[in-house]
Amino acid sequence: MHQLDEITGGGGDFISLSIRWNSVRFVVNLEPSPAGDGMEDSLIKQYDAACDAEDYEEGEAISDRILDAIVEVGRPTFDRLAPPPVPGTTSSTSTDRHTLLFPKEYSFRFRSRNDGRTELTLTDEMIEPQHGWSSDLSEEYIPSSSSSDTAERRLTSLRDVEPASSIAEVRRRKWAFQVRETVRLLHQIGVTWGDGKASNVLIRGDTDDAWVVDFGGGWTDGWVGPELSGTVEGDELAVKKIFAFLEVSGDST
Repeated sequence: MHQLDEITGGGGDFISLSIRWNSVRFVVNLEPSPAGDGMEDSLIKQYDAACDAEDYEEGEAISDRILDAIVEVGRPTFDRLAPPPVPGTTSSTSTDRHTLLFPKEYSFRFRSRNDGRTELTLTDEMIEPQHGWSSDLSEEYIPSSSSSDTAERRLTSLRDVEPASSIAEVRRRKWAFQVRETVRLLHQIGVTWGDGKASNVLIRGDTDDAWVVDFGGGWTDGWVGPELSGTVEGDELAVKKIFAFLEVSGDST
């Protein structure tokens, strides 16, 4: 059981894929090789060309190609680190809330070897989750600095991001996709956000990650009306509006 959760590129400098494999997340990075003639170089160029041309169909095809190349060489390692469930058991793919929202995460580098073959190298085992949620607001999310020159890094919520264009696009995209992924995982365990809006997304100062908060119900004019509050459809509408609020393009459903 595996799926591509997210793929990002960096103007020819890298490609990063977030792959959910059973109950574990693998982040695989592709960087240009020293010689510039490896498989990773070709894949980076093809993906960037599709993005520059806004050819989404070709971009999706190349994304699948990259995923296939990674899975071909990485399957034995991935299965060892995140084995499939034994028939009749659920121990390897627990669907409890903590596992879904805070999966164990490993980071790899995909690269070509001198003999022309490709390999995956484990670079890090991440302890801090990339997505988060909280049922209330705690001091952990309150910024400690009051200096105006650090305001961009000590946001308490997305509502403070105005105008969105004042924040680097790479950060806004990260926040938008983190919100979307968190909401998707909540839905997998039967939980809805309910009152989805920018002020219910906090930016954690030490990691610059977006955390979804406030599951107490309710609704807010301009975001999710009372007829959709507490529903999957309402959450999807809220995510779409957050993408628009952050001026981030992409399919947010």
